[in-house]
Amino acid sequence: MAKRYRCQAIKSNSRPCTASFHRASGLERHQQKHHQSQGITFVHCDPATGARRRSIFESIAATLLPSSRRNSRATAEPTVPPLHASPFAAPSGGVYPPPVQIPAGLVHAQVPPLAPGARNNISNWNDVLRSSSANARTVPTYEVKQSRRVPSQQRGASWIRYQSKQRFEEVLSPILERWGVGVQHWGTCVLIPEAWRFLEPIELVALLSTDVNLPLALAQGSRACYSYDDHATSFARAKAWYSTWPRRGCDLDNFVGTEGQDDYKPMDASHLCHHKHCIIHIVYEAADVNQDRARCQERAQFLRRERRAIPDHCTQHQPPCLLQHAALTTLEACHIQASVFCLAKNLPPLQRKPCPRRYPYPTFESALPCTFSSVSVIPDDLVSETVDDGLRGRPNLNCTFCPPHHLRGYASIIALWAHIVHHHQAEKKKVRLQEVCRTAAAWQEYWDASGGRKFNPTAAKLEQTRVPGFSWRDVLDWKLRP
Repeated sequence: MAKRYRCQAIKSNSRPCTASFHRASGLERHQQKHHQSQGITFVHCDPATGARRRSIFESIAATLLPSSRRNSRATAEPTVPPLHASPFAAPSGGVYPPPVQIPAGLVHAQVPPLAPGARNNISNWNDVLRSSSANARTVPTYEVKQSRRVPSQQRGASWIRYQSKQRFEEVLSPILERWGVGVQHWGTCVLIPEAWRFLEPIELVALLSTDVNLPLALAQGSRACYSYDDHATSFARAKAWYSTWPRRGCDLDNFVGTEGQDDYKPMDASHLCHHKHCIIHIVYEAADVNQDRARCQERAQFLRRERRAIPDHCTQHQPPCLLQHAALTTLEACHIQASVFCLAKNLPPLQRKPCPRRYPYPTFESALPCTFSSVSVIPDDLVSETVDDGLRGRPNLNCTFCPPHHLRGYASIIALWAHIVHHHQAEKKKVRLQEVCRTAAAWQEYWDASGGRKFNPTAAKLEQTRVPGFSWRDVLDWKLRP
């Protein structure tokens, strides 16, 4: 039976209080609040002799504590001050006033004795604390990667701040809007390899209308990269990182690839559509689950070759794989992306292309709707306005020496010049020098109009290209890295 502590102090109407409590502390607060004016003290007195008895807390301790611990305590009760100040507190000399006469039968608490052989509560709590401490997992220890920019700091420490998430959203949103969709778009894939990140979509659409096999180089192309502060990763992995917020410190250690973190599974950016260049259908999950999803893509491709119905989602993973997207080839996904762009920007629709030779499937899907799936777009997800992302008026930094199927846009004029120097050595030096001067003049005009920085290494090189006598030897002296 549970212990109850009952107050039997005499109220103003000459009746006992009879309020009961589960804990002695509750009884104490009750008496302080409601019976202080009556001079009630927490000292028991014998009604017959008036001798001082043990206080309520001493009685509880005598019942709960083992006898060995009770005997070890001091027994000089008359010299022990009361637990709380009362009108009957002892003076500075340590001598108490005469005992208070309390009516017979008035007790502050009724503490039933423990059953024979039962363990006391304090020992039980000590056992619980010792057991929980012994079974608790220790914090794993491992070496963290240090920043190259700030050697005494952990790498990627700024990636856990909300400002980094806002910065990524400011980069992602213009890229999607240039292709005619918003950040909430989910119906179709948006493939952005590194080579296409700084190209205008209208240029790619024009090339797709003339060369149906243009996107084939995507399968071997590198993925788009994203860097912030002192850490760089793929664009898809960055989006997967910011898909759930906020992040923990151990998540950051896993994200930057800390060695020796054996207690945590490595995490990957998984593409539910099974297109590695897509920046839409991405989730952040364990690497083993990401690898297991490859079976769903094989199943979707098999069903399409056999001309069977392809379900929308798989049943093996959560979130499920998008099987109808996985059944599309990279070439088809690019043509569908271009058709969605034309639809959003109110451009003439692209004509459906015939099936290429030796194509692995009986049909070639180059526009919506598809003949075998329900892949579609929501009109509210389309964006028709022109996006001011800071690239308006910026010249296209494309290499004129590369073939159309290797079309690539560069983020800076220095990167384009380095590509011309190291990857087109078969071209004549005079021709390459003319291309360097042409792109330098276009970039200088863009800088003058946009207020670019005038005092940095790039500005010095631009000024050097306009000096009479500028030669290919001067370009080599720049020592551009490949």
